Amino acid sequence: MLSKGIAKLVQYGVESGLVPECEKNYTTNLLLDVFHEDEYTEPEEKFSGVDLEETLNELLDEAVKRGLIEDSVVYRDLFDTRLMNCLMPRPAQVQKEFWDRYQDDPQKATDYFYKLSQDSNYIRRYRVKKDQKWKVDSPYGEIDITINLSKPEKDPKAIAAAKNAKASSYPKCLLCPENEGYAGRVNHPARQNHRIIPITINDTPWGFQYSPYVYYNEHCIVFNSKHTPMKIERNAFIKLFDFVKLFANVIWGNTQIFLPISLVMIGGWLIDRENTNDTMKNLLTVPVSYPKLLGGKLIVTIFLSILFGIYSVAITVLTGTLAGLDGFSADVLLRQGAQVVAAAFNTSLVCMPMILIFGQMRGAYLGGSLLTFFLGYCILFFKSGFLLSAYPFSAALILAGFDMQEYNGATQAPSVSLAVAGIAAVLVLTMAILLLSRPSKKAGNNKKKKVKKGRGRRRVG
Repeated sequence: MLSKGIAKLVQYGVESGLVPECEKNYTTNLLLDVFHEDEYTEPEEKFSGVDLEETLNELLDEAVKRGLIEDSVVYRDLFDTRLMNCLMPRPAQVQKEFWDRYQDDPQKATDYFYKLSQDSNYIRRYRVKKDQKWKVDSPYGEIDITINLSKPEKDPKAIAAAKNAKASSYPKCLLCPENEGYAGRVNHPARQNHRIIPITINDTPWGFQYSPYVYYNEHCIVFNSKHTPMKIERNAFIKLFDFVKLFANVIWGNTQIFLPISLVMIGGWLIDRENTNDTMKNLLTVPVSYPKLLGGKLIVTIFLSILFGIYSVAITVLTGTLAGLDGFSADVLLRQGAQVVAAAFNTSLVCMPMILIFGQMRGAYLGGSLLTFFLGYCILFFKSGFLLSAYPFSAALILAGFDMQEYNGATQAPSVSLAVAGIAAVLVLTMAILLLSRPSKKAGNNKKKKVKKGRGRRRVG
């Protein structure tokens, strides 16, 4: 029974690419050692298309029978991770393979790493498939509800064992470099089949990994190699864009995530600097209303967004020409290029209320950028109903002619009329904020003081 199970698991390793053909005997011996077994008989049966869940359950049942583990989901998870470790390449091998593929194409590197995370059972495919998902109608449209089963509930025995377990500060948390290869315990998951790709973010060492509990497709995590407090500051955005540069395939395609955050940051800064540098008092001496001054800054931001769209198209043309990409033509350039520029323009309109609100709050534009990041990301969750079309960030893409089914997995065709209504609502809100905006009391006081002082001088003259 044990020999058959081991043979099947080794064959799975070969089929999935985890185990080279030349390491079959080595892997077999590692598995025998885990079971404290000295004997092995090669099964006559030849295996193919091995089911990992079924094979692991057979080996776990054998471990329970031999008294090696308790028959509990916690102990079974700890033990099957130990088994999968016997099939795993060393961290240095994974890193080398990743960066070799990265030199060719970052997409190939991340595809390899994600498949490895699944094949190694670090991401348990068979549990992810059991996730419960359904839709519920609400006054705000359809809501997606999910129950994630990748992280199973502990049984009472395991909970009691965890409560009585000796406290340990190692690893410091679940997102530490020390987790790589850690055997785990009743109150800390095993990570022997876990691999981390070291990367450099903002000139500091960070780690790149995938989440074992797939809350959304290809859920990845980037963590600092040192424990540091999380806070919103200038460096946070530098780190964000450093990651984008490394893995453009992971995020950059999502215009609704990074263009809005950039526009709010730039537009907010253009307004905020007048208060921060105390130069608003000088602008208020010009015979132009305060709302018009703000409107001028919004126009500059819109102009920058259009330039960004044109820049994106230009880079695409250059890349397509140099690489000789198939399907690259003048028709594609005009059609798709116009979509990119239109999407940039529409997105800038959507961001205007955020720019006005947070730009006028001294030092708050960075927080506004973060909030806009979240609002832009939410587009991925609106796949049907009213919000698919009317949600401003969705509407910006719909009116640009984006295929929402391909972009965010929409399950129904969007409504252009609702998209127009969504953008119109944003424009009305922008106008209302503009008309109601007033200069800060400090700026107004500075203006009055300056005028009064000037009048005094004229009387003396």
